[in-house]
Amino acid sequence: MKLLRYSIFLSLLLLSTNLSAQETGMYLGGSVGSSFLNHTLDDAIGGASTDDLTIDKNNFAYKIYAGYRANKFLSFEGGYRNTGKAENKNNDYTLTSTTKGWDVESVGTLDLEILFVFAKAGAFFWNTENSFQEEIFEENKTGFLWGVGAGVKLGGISIRLEWESLGTTNPESLSMLTGGVTFGF
Repeated sequence: MKLLRYSIFLSLLLLSTNLSAQETGMYLGGSVGSSFLNHTLDDAIGGASTDDLTIDKNNFAYKIYAGYRANKFLSFEGGYRNTGKAENKNNDYTLTSTTKGWDVESVGTLDLEILFVFAKAGAFFWNTENSFQEEIFEENKTGFLWGVGAGVKLGGISIRLEWESLGTTNPESLSMLTGGVTFGF
């Protein structure tokens, strides 16, 4: 029994040493969650008014990313995200919208030992594909991405929850709420 207690104590000691050792270095991560989309097709097409061509939906979304933690307070991150496919059927018209793209951002972190909170700001290079009946409209732009989040460090692994505004103009409003895991090395 004493051997088990000493083993647990030694494991916790090594884990806490590993927590403080992860102040700098590379990390990889992935997150899944929900995107929140509000989108209206700008022009009337095929006799449909823009009121008929609005999407206000939540979708499954995911992202994968890599980062470099420069110090305890500052990281740089970049990755790919897909906000899912949103669809609205109204009368005889169907509007489908898909947005995906690449991002880069700086991440400021307040480290509270095992817990941490962070804020991020950067750029989202996005592609939106809208399809209306048989017609496809595609747009490529760059938007201001910002977000906030919190997490828990478990050695070289972190679990985090974050909300991000993706700064798109078409769709007018697009954000993500995701939970994910990062692996530091």
